[in-house]
Formats: sequence, C-alpha cells, structure tokens
Amino acid sequence: MLDEITRQAGALNEDQQRDVLKYIQSIQDVRTYPRVKTRLEVDVLIDDKVIQSDSRNMSASGVFINTSVKAEPGTSATVVFMVPGQKTPFKLKGKVVRTEEGGVAIWFSEMTNYAQKALGKLLLA
Repeated sequence: MLDEITRQAGALNEDQQRDVLKYIQSIQDVRTYPRVKTRLEVDVLIDDKVIQSDSRNMSASGVFINTSVKAEPGTSATVVFMVPGQKTPFKLKGKVVRTEEGGVAIWFSEMTNYAQKALGKLLLA
C-alpha cells in the first residue's frame, strides 16, 4: 500500500503534496493542543451547505461538529464561532478530515500561530 501512496503522491504538484502532508499530519494522534469537550454554537460552510450546529469537542487546531451532513475528507470548510468572554468571533478556514455517524471533524488549515495560541488558551481557561 505504501508503494501505491508514494506513486500517487509523486503525480501531484507541489501544492497538492503540501496539502497531503498537512492532512497526514492532522490525522496522526500526536496533539499539540488537547481536545476540550465543549458545546459552542458554530456556523459552518461546507461546499455550498450552511450548517448551524454545535461542537462536540474542539482544540486550537480543529473542531468536531454535530451534524448529519456528510462531507468528503479534503473538502474546504469555513467555521465561525464565539468563545465565551470574547467580543470577536473566530472565523477559520479548514478542511474536513473525517465524517462519522453524528458529525464531521474539521482541521483548521489556515490559522496564524497567534490565533492558534489564543484559542488554545481560551479553551483551557
């Protein structure tokens, strides 16, 4: 299987290879930021679907939202949510990393280090 993965990755352009590498890194269970069980209201745009739901858990690198909507891994998503005590909502771009019964996991793919650290601190407060 590894040979097939290598063959397929070799056919991708450099930007696509970077995306694949980021995805692989996102699904490994080495977490820089711990998941926090939290129910925050979230608005998510996946493809052309707007989902208004809540989170099951969140970290400074991603969120799992409760939904019956199915989405393919790699699909772009935009997530908007408020953290209690904050005046400004977070609006983060991400990618679907998995869909399972009852929800979708989204990795925040475009996030500054400052925003990631700030969100991590807020979630653990």
